[in-house]
Amino acid sequence: MAAPDIRLVELTPQTVAALARGADGLFDNPVRPDSLEAFLDDPNHLLWFAVAAGLPVGFASASILLHPDTAPQLFINEVEVLESFRRKGIGRALVARLIEAAGARGCDYAWLGTATDNASGNACFASVPGAQNAGPFVLYEWDLSQPDR
Repeated sequence: MAAPDIRLVELTPQTVAALARGADGLFDNPVRPDSLEAFLDDPNHLLWFAVAAGLPVGFASASILLHPDTAPQLFINEVEVLESFRRKGIGRALVARLIEAAGARGCDYAWLGTATDNASGNACFASVPGAQNAGPFVLYEWDLSQPDR
């Protein structure tokens, strides 16, 4: 579990103000109000954030994926902890909380992908109980924001 002075808080319409205070250092880009609203409106999107002294210091986000021939699965999209709060069990606690929430919502599987050279991420994910390294994989991506795709 995370350090005792850290609280894990689920992102909801009631807690969104706490995330807005100081979240700029956590996300890759500024929070978009339209994306935030759509995220909050969709029950298949999950985000838990870690709070220290009233400010967010980490988060983990995920989506529940549905397919006609399987039970729901949790795809963990991103895990981020501010540099000064790393190696305190916060990332592990956030991932474990997402997995627990997924089980409560009927998911029978959870997964994420990370770079093989992401030493801190791999150490974090391997430390979550039940984690299994499925081995290397190939990732294809499409940047739809580029006109010459």
